[in-house]
Amino acid sequence: MKLESDSAAIVTPFAKAGIFSRITFWWVNPLMKRGREKNLEDEDIPKLRETDRAENCHLLFLEQLSKQQKSAPSINDRAELEC
Repeated sequence: MKLESDSAAIVTPFAKAGIFSRITFWWVNPLMKRGREKNLEDEDIPKLRETDRAENCHLLFLEQLSKQQKSAPSINDRAELEC
């Protein structure tokens, strides 16, 4: 059984992949090879970088949405101005 700190150290190869590797999905090859050899377990699948995790992306989205809502009047505000 692996410790949480050990599994946190395994980060997706995408984080270190170059442009060619990203375009051709070459960075996935080690995972595909492992999956061909045996059924993948949770610990076989690398963790996402902190910045790519859903929670962080959601927070970034909410932050950008809030900025946009503050800087531009809403459709309802425009309708009230025209009346």
